[in-house]
Amino acid sequence: DSVNTRSLSFLHVELDPEAFLERYEKVPGPLKKGSKEYVLSCAYLAQGYAATGEFDRAMDVLCSDYSGKKGEDQALKGLYYYSFASYALSGGHLEEAQKAMEGLKEVVEDSRKQNPKLSQNMKECLVLCQNRLACLKGEQADSQWLKGQLKNVPFALRRLEVLETLARQALADGRKKDGLKWLDQMEKQSGKTCYGERARELKKEC
Repeated sequence: DSVNTRSLSFLHVELDPEAFLERYEKVPGPLKKGSKEYVLSCAYLAQGYAATGEFDRAMDVLCSDYSGKKGEDQALKGLYYYSFASYALSGGHLEEAQKAMEGLKEVVEDSRKQNPKLSQNMKECLVLCQNRLACLKGEQADSQWLKGQLKNVPFALRRLEVLETLARQALADGRKKDGLKWLDQMEKQSGKTCYGERARELKKEC
């Protein structure tokens, strides 16, 4: 737990994925395969790779074993499918993302009665993925919903995903000024993650 707390601060607070990976890459290895600790450490490691732009590697690192002592662990299952969908979207693997989103939708439905808080959290993750997918497919994303997310988004990395989607949608709609505004925010808030470069690349297309 102490290693997680110290290391994850590099990723989520300082937005320095290289510093995080330097400390964390060896963490999952010694842990018992199939344990909750192992599954979570793989998920954290995947976050680090994704933040550097290695989305395929992040997808490969994720552990799909989300079984618990009393059957499927819905929280781990939701984390797996959301993470996989998110990295697949960022890496341009839209069909794989769509399949993962089906798994995420199952978690939303299956946990609605037993764990409504988890269900609601996973629903927000699902809606974000749906909006990102729509935007990447040239369909209309819900910009108002995305703007609302910026006020309450719990993680800096997710905020960057939202900003990128808002920028892409604005540019697709011909709203260049709005698109550049979102890209400026994205670049300024990117830290040492890949999102700064992604913002600069999108600006070149304006």
